[in-house]
Amino acid sequence: MGSDDVGLVVIHPNEIRFTFEVKKKSSCYVYLVNKSEEYVAFKVKTTSPKRYCVRPNIGVILPRATCGFTVIMQAQNTAPPDLQIKDKFLVQTTAVPFGTTDEDIAPGFFSKETGRNIEENKLRVVLVSATQLEEQQLTKVVPSAKTGVEVPVPKEMLNIVNEVSNVMNEAPYSLKTSFPPFRENPDN
Repeated sequence: MGSDDVGLVVIHPNEIRFTFEVKKKSSCYVYLVNKSEEYVAFKVKTTSPKRYCVRPNIGVILPRATCGFTVIMQAQNTAPPDLQIKDKFLVQTTAVPFGTTDEDIAPGFFSKETGRNIEENKLRVVLVSATQLEEQQLTKVVPSAKTGVEVPVPKEMLNIVNEVSNVMNEAPYSLKTSFPPFRENPDN
């Protein structure tokens, strides 16, 4: 099941992407959008708990609200071959009683023996080298509305703009109205 299809939450992005540099930490922020009218608890697990720190790794998302977590990859002494890594994260979500708080979440909330419906979404880890990122910075050119001149735009920024627009289009109306409209050119 994809995180955009059905279920309690939309997870964005759908992979954990780190800019990798030897002996440097890297982080990635993941958004969780509660599509339901229920309180939803979440828990984040990883296949490599010594390599990553997740904050917060549990929490409650209010109905039709958004929250998130940060994944920090600890500094690594060596780079994996071809920057390929098999690490994954599991985001578990379940509906919880109205008024549940982060402090109310017990480990048993995510046990299948409780009879709760536990939704699970897997996110893979993707590593991008700092040099690859620099090479991609000028790969996309877009025309400037003001000057008619083509202005280079980092490819990653275009992806982020498109991804945020997609999430906002899928978000409930109440969430959309709490943010000003996105403008690509703030000078207009």
